Amino acid sequence: MMKNFMEKMGGEEQCKSMKQEFCHTMKHGSEAEKKEQWEKFGKVMEEFGQHMGANAEGMFDNTHGAKHNADGEAHSWNYQRAVLLKKPEGILQACPGTSLIEEIEVVNETFWPWKKGCYLSLHDEQDFTVLPVEIIKVPVESEVKGKQSVKISVPLSVVPHIQASDDVVYKINLTFRGPKGQPFGQIIPI
Repeated sequence: MMKNFMEKMGGEEQCKSMKQEFCHTMKHGSEAEKKEQWEKFGKVMEEFGQHMGANAEGMFDNTHGAKHNADGEAHSWNYQRAVLLKKPEGILQACPGTSLIEEIEVVNETFWPWKKGCYLSLHDEQDFTVLPVEIIKVPVESEVKGKQSVKISVPLSVVPHIQASDDVVYKINLTFRGPKGQPFGQIIPI
């Protein structure tokens, strides 16, 4: 959509030239020249808004920048940053106050590496009201490049005050997070 708008405005070179002219005027121009540049900029932004409105359908069809799986389902770039390859299957059993160490494996299906400081933690969306395990925050120690997989050992420490029951099964959703805490990748249910 952006390329289409740039073409409409005279092409990429014309847009670069407009940007350079704007920056030069803002740095070296008189107040009158700066005001004139802001007015031109406002008109371009107005045209861009109209272009976006006229082409809004294409923005939300989830096909641009998305990868389709075998079922034809599209997944965003954010989802592709950590695609689940392996996780514990079935129901894991543990008593209150005990711990399990389980392994998961994900692949970075993009071409860009993860930033330093990423970690695995609980996802914001959970099906329980009382947290059955201790807070999970496992730092990703190794570098995860594009198209590379990584294995992570996940400590699942059952809190000692949880009521044990054979009838209750907890699904714990995990996610990877960037250095600033933003979730990325596929939700990992255990």
